[in-house]
Amino acid sequence: MTSEEVEALYRQQARRLAGWLMRATGDAEAAAGTLERVRETARGGGNLLPPMREALAARCTIGEICGVLREEFGTHDAHLAPR
Repeated sequence: MTSEEVEALYRQQARRLAGWLMRATGDAEAAAGTLERVRETARGGGNLLPPMREALAARCTIGEICGVLREEFGTHDAHLAPR
């Protein structure tokens, strides 16, 4: 590896670590509240985009948001879908 490649890897890892630290030190209660709003909206049939954006702004992960949606809607199985 060249020194430029090593430096690029170092910067990439530093950005990842900064994101992780930001999430770890964020407001867990606010994040949980935004996920609950995603859940309530999913149950009510409203527009999910605004509460999902709020959850992302509160540093929730896509996996956390998708987990809430999976709990409410389930998952699709093409083998079980009616034809």
